Amino acid sequence: MNVDALVEFWSSTGYRPRPARTRQELESFAAAVRSRFGLEVPDDYRRFLTLTDGGQYDHAWFHGVGPEDSVLDRCDDLRTGRVPVIGGSGNVDAYVLRPDGRAEVVNLWDLDEVSESFPSFTGLLERQLIGAP
Repeated sequence: MNVDALVEFWSSTGYRPRPARTRQELESFAAAVRSRFGLEVPDDYRRFLTLTDGGQYDHAWFHGVGPEDSVLDRCDDLRTGRVPVIGGSGNVDAYVLRPDGRAEVVNLWDLDEVSESFPSFTGLLERQLIGAP
């Protein structure tokens, strides 16, 4: 599945993703991620942010650009260092992006403790929304 289909699926459930932010806000966010974390926002996560600013789906939370649940604010609160936390389970799991494009489910208290790894954000999103491997 691709990001568009996954967000469409999410929108069809009882859980509603937040509306996307403006292109200018997205570009500002991408510049801040580049400066702070030394990585480009992966194309599939960037596409996700053009469709929605994240939100809740069942047990999964996806952070976005806007002030409601900002990735950058979360990273400040958690002192994540050079790893952007883009979501989590609301418990001990955090979703992070790696410089090589991987997306991982890690322990919130030890961001190097990986429980699941995906070649891209799309794989993580698919796993959390529909449970696909």
